[in-house]
Amino acid sequence: ACAGCANTPLERPSSCCTSRSDTPSNSLNALLIQTVPEKDRGESPLDGIRFTDQHGIRHGQDDLMGKPLALSFIYTRCENPARCPAVTRTMIEFQKRVDGSAIGSKANVAMVSFDPEFDNPDRLAVYANAYGIKQDSRLLLLVPDLPSGAEFFRRIKMPVNYEKSGRPNGHGTLLLLLDKQGRIAERHQVVLGDVVSLVESLAALAKE
Repeated sequence: ACAGCANTPLERPSSCCTSRSDTPSNSLNALLIQTVPEKDRGESPLDGIRFTDQHGIRHGQDDLMGKPLALSFIYTRCENPARCPAVTRTMIEFQKRVDGSAIGSKANVAMVSFDPEFDNPDRLAVYANAYGIKQDSRLLLLVPDLPSGAEFFRRIKMPVNYEKSGRPNGHGTLLLLLDKQGRIAERHQVVLGDVVSLVESLAALAKE
């Protein structure tokens, strides 16, 4: 089922979603995309969830709404170079493309840690610095509050498993495009792809 479609919050049959597989010439992976029609987007997974960014600034639902939002997911102690490090580099390029496009500041881009028991704002700041993300970058690294983070990840159907200690021990990649109301408009199962097309999708959401 598509996480953006809802009869009850975020649970509606997958028939309300349009799935497509694209293979752009400059893509590292084929993109598996679920596109949710505006009338079927249901409730926002951000509802009632609060985050803290790498600067220690708090963000609630209202702070993250009003503009389209691209969300991907990482954790700072990920040791698989094909996962979080690759996602991070893609999102840095994505933010650069957004900044250099007509959409500019009319959209937001963020990475959310799914390791909230470990990834506090200080660790996010160190991680950002290690990847050359400047202090004035509009690319946000967010960690959700405990225990609401678990509810947030349940809502978006984040593909991650945890050890008993709480450390992630296996995960997929995921990128969500949220509309101005914070509702899921697109769900990308593979993040490493054509960032130009992602910018175009954000621009389309900004016009809704």
